[in-house]
Amino acid sequence: MKTIMSVLCMFVLLSGMATPLPKNKQLNVSSAAFNDEFTRFNGHRQQNGIMLTWTFTSPNNAVSFVIERSYDGTYFETAAEIAPGAGRNQYKDNAVYPGYTHYRIKALMYDGSVIYSHTEVVRIVRNG
Repeated sequence: MKTIMSVLCMFVLLSGMATPLPKNKQLNVSSAAFNDEFTRFNGHRQQNGIMLTWTFTSPNNAVSFVIERSYDGTYFETAAEIAPGAGRNQYKDNAVYPGYTHYRIKALMYDGSVIYSHTEVVRIVRNG
């Protein structure tokens, strides 16, 4: 039984390994893909929630923005997914708890790539 499990594990590991590109093939990457970025991302307390605002250089290249939230800075959950706006985007998170809340934004691009913002940390002393 141990031998069968070992063989299966090796098969799974080897089948998942990537093969290198042949030497005569070149990988073409458009420079336009690197022009899309978050130029600003801020989070602050607003009334009974946290207001997040950001600017993305090419909102027309994004399918959507996924707002991710974490209470420990390691494990992020999806708080919302919104359509891109014209230049300035915002989202108000009403799931506010005392302590530190970490936010990041994931831009889902039309070409299938993903671009992350930096992580913004907002401290809530108390609710209300």
